[in-house]
Amino acid sequence: MKKKLITLLTIIYVLLPLSAIGAEKLVVATGPFPPYQYMEKGRQRGVNADIAREVFRRMNIEPVFRSSSFQRTLRLVKSGEAGAFISLIYVKELAESMYYTSEPVNVLKTVIMARTGSGIRVNGIGDLKNKNIAVVSGYSYGPEFNNTSDLKKHSYPNDRELILALARNRTDVAVAHEAPFRFISRQMGFGGKFEVVHFLLEEPMYVTFSKALGKKGSELAEKFDTVLRQMKKEGVVRKMTDNTNSY
Repeated sequence: MKKKLITLLTIIYVLLPLSAIGAEKLVVATGPFPPYQYMEKGRQRGVNADIAREVFRRMNIEPVFRSSSFQRTLRLVKSGEAGAFISLIYVKELAESMYYTSEPVNVLKTVIMARTGSGIRVNGIGDLKNKNIAVVSGYSYGPEFNNTSDLKKHSYPNDRELILALARNRTDVAVAHEAPFRFISRQMGFGGKFEVVHFLLEEPMYVTFSKALGKKGSELAEKFDTVLRQMKKEGVVRKMTDNTNSY
């Protein structure tokens, strides 16, 4: 009887959610950046969020996602109010207040988009000099494009407005992060309406941890790296990212 009771208690323990068996909670800041991370019906969705969620589960950490604007999420992490951030490309200034993991969760492709069948061909930045170019205000598109000043760049407040401008012929091309552009344009009913005419660059995206946490932040980053590498060896990350790469 005693052995049966112990077995039953063991099964119950295994089936309990992490929060019920003492998992540490960690506030994780995110910004809307589909398909990598976005809110849907009150739940944090997206491939990078899913990867991070599984890493944290294996670390016995329960992530408490907090979604806000990019600038606000940065402030939350810098102050330590949030312990981690998903997903950041490497920026030297941000590394002063955050521990970057060395293992990326995903890659961000930046491209030049045009209307399908427009006949526009771009072989380099120089081919853009006589064209109207739509960009999203505050976005970084790599040093070569960012530092080229003699281009006719027109800023839009977000991806949706940029996509509308391209769809309605208010601009010749748009510089975009490919997966978010395709995801949002499909949501807007513009699937198949645009094509990539030039590839600019590919940048790794990381999870970062607040330096306001002190030594604990560094330790969390190291452990996150270890678990993420193991998940990549198991093929778990590839399965999660395959759907994103199909956009």
